[in-house]
Amino acid sequence: MRRGYRTIFGLMLLAVLLCVNPMQALAVGGRTDLQQTDARDMEGWPSGPSITGESAYLVEINSGAVLYGKNENETRFPASITKVMTALVVLEHCQLDEQVTFSHEAVTDIESGGNFSGMALEGETLTVEQCLYLLLLNSVNESGYALAEHVAGSLSAFADLMNQKAASLGCTNTHFANPHGLNDSNHTTTAHDMALIFWAALQNETFYRIDSTTSFEIPPTEKNPKGFKCTMHHKMMLSSSEYHDERVKAGKTGYTSIAKNTLVTYAEKDGMELVCVVMKDAGGGVVYQDTKSILDYGFQNFRMVDMGATSRNFCAGLSAGYPMPLALSGESKLTIPSGVESLTLEFIGREEGDPEGTVGDLLYRSGASTLGRQPIVIQGTVENAQSSLPVTAKAEDSGKPFWFWILVVLAVLAAILVIAWVVIQIIKNQRRRKRRKLRQQQRRRQAGYSQARRR
Repeated sequence: MRRGYRTIFGLMLLAVLLCVNPMQALAVGGRTDLQQTDARDMEGWPSGPSITGESAYLVEINSGAVLYGKNENETRFPASITKVMTALVVLEHCQLDEQVTFSHEAVTDIESGGNFSGMALEGETLTVEQCLYLLLLNSVNESGYALAEHVAGSLSAFADLMNQKAASLGCTNTHFANPHGLNDSNHTTTAHDMALIFWAALQNETFYRIDSTTSFEIPPTEKNPKGFKCTMHHKMMLSSSEYHDERVKAGKTGYTSIAKNTLVTYAEKDGMELVCVVMKDAGGGVVYQDTKSILDYGFQNFRMVDMGATSRNFCAGLSAGYPMPLALSGESKLTIPSGVESLTLEFIGREEGDPEGTVGDLLYRSGASTLGRQPIVIQGTVENAQSSLPVTAKAEDSGKPFWFWILVVLAVLAAILVIAWVVIQIIKNQRRRKRRKLRQQQRRRQAGYSQARRR
């Protein structure tokens, strides 16, 4: 019986845990408006590392704070970090289970040395999801070509979609000519723009799930009876690599003879989420060493602060001068240099008639430098202001998709069923004890009656 009670208790505990902490989806944080704050000219700003790469950029994606840059607005050839944008466009136009067939052109129309020979791909049919694993982990150029044909019919039409997406994200010095990043004089971007692109891609759950995976098995097919194992090329993500860094959660490598080594990296520690881009870097692991130096600089010289309570009080005081209550749009998270101990809050009004109901901006200052900026809106328009933002930068609940709430409902139902089962068992046990007691009483009465007759 004790064992049975232990089982019942365990089931109840499991049900409670499911209700309190249901399975979380993979998700990355980030400002919903992709608005950046650059205060690198402030007095006392930490000195950044000296690196070999010709361009680099570091931004914290919860606050939008730019922490480091080197020639971040100079155009470079991106090589295979292009595939971040390719994947993002594909995910916005396809379902994961759609079938992609590799055409003759997708396999052969690749520059010499740029093709992939690990699989027999011509005529092969894979799902969009499998193609994305090939694209982001093994950097398969043919996969990018096949996906582009599947989505838009041709490379040029797909490149148009890529450029439209780049423009919508605020990229100002980017022009894509193909989905794989192989050498093309018209295929250029900047470290700054690549950070915006990677930033947006990370907020897509499926992209993050795939890009944070280090190994994936494609099952056997008729053309590839042994199947294929996809392995992440970003060595900072691999525990077996000398460059492994447990802070690094996702990323993409790139290399061509013209672009040299390129690398985008997402790292997380102590509530800070950093996106690092390095372009035109040397080989032999130098790009990983440069990336580590930049990440170390970010995590060691800056800290995250939440100004929520202070900001709300400040906003409440402003409301007295307006006919309607005011509210903050978004979160009040800031990334500031570790040496900054105090901040000054300042309100800057906007012109009347703002279509989103924004009346002004709350500035977070240290001396004359602005370390953060947050819109202030009429309270009833906060939801409307957020709903107009880009699809790839969804509001704060992007980590809880529809199926998350299905899990919550199932967990609650499971808890109810377990509790009901326990109650039924308790009632049954009580009835058994009552029947047992009645039988014992009947036996005693019968025994007493028999003794009386013998006398």
